[in-house]
Amino acid sequence: MSITFPRSMRSIQNDSSQSSLVTLFVVAALLIAWSLWFFWAEITLYEASRSVHITAEDTIVANFSPEAARRIRRGQSAILRLEADAGDQMKTMPAMVMAVTNENEDGPFQVELSPLLDTSLLPVLQENSISQAEIEVEHISPVNLVMRSSGQFFTTSPGGNK
Repeated sequence: MSITFPRSMRSIQNDSSQSSLVTLFVVAALLIAWSLWFFWAEITLYEASRSVHITAEDTIVANFSPEAARRIRRGQSAILRLEADAGDQMKTMPAMVMAVTNENEDGPFQVELSPLLDTSLLPVLQENSISQAEIEVEHISPVNLVMRSSGQFFTTSPGGNK
C-alpha cells in the first residue's frame, strides 16, 4: 500500500495548467510570427560607392568596383547621400541608374545617376564634399541571406556571380 504525502497531493491537486497553456500559446504565436518574417520578409541589398562627383554636363557619376558593377543595371533605384559642409547632416536624394560604363578594363566602373526629385542639392557636390551613392541591387528573404552566407544557396541576382 502506498503512503500519500498530504502536502504533495494538495500541491498536485491545486496546480492548474492554465498558466502553462497561456505561456505555450504565446511562445507558439511568437514562433509563428518569426517564421513568417524569416521566410517572407524582404531585405534590400545595396552596393555603395563613396566616390560621387558631378561632371561639366551636370551628370552625377559614381565609381564602383567591377564586382559591384556586375550587379548594377540601368533603371535600378539609388539613393544619393550628400554632405553640404563638414559636420552638417547628410541630405538624401532619390535617383535612378541611367548607364554603367567602364573606360579602362582595370579601373572602376562609372555609373551615371539621374536625380528623381529636387535637383537644388546638386551644387552641394563639390570636390571636397563627402558624398556617396547606394544602389538597390537585390531583394531577398532572411532565409536566403542565411543560406547564402552559410554556402548552401548559390544563386544571386541576375547578372551576379555566386
